[in-house]
Amino acid sequence: MLDGEVVIMGAKGLEFETLQLRLHPAESRVKMLSQQTPAAFVAFDMLSEGGDDLMKTPFGERRARLERAF
Repeated sequence: MLDGEVVIMGAKGLEFETLQLRLHPAESRVKMLSQQTPAAFVAFDMLSEGGDDLMKTPFGERRARLERAF
C-alpha cells in the first residue's frame, strides 16, 4: 500500500487549482480536462508491502523499500 498525491505539473510547479477543476459533475468536462491537463500519481511512502505492515517502521526504512520497489 502506498501513500502519495495526485498532481498536475505546470510551468511553475504543482498546480493544485488546476487539479480541483476536475472535480466537476459533468463527465464530459472531466474527460476533456483530463486530456488537456494530464495528472500523475506521486508515491512518497510505503505503508505495507506484501503481508508486512510498515506503519510503525521508521520513515527512512519505508522510503528505502519504496525506492527498491520502483
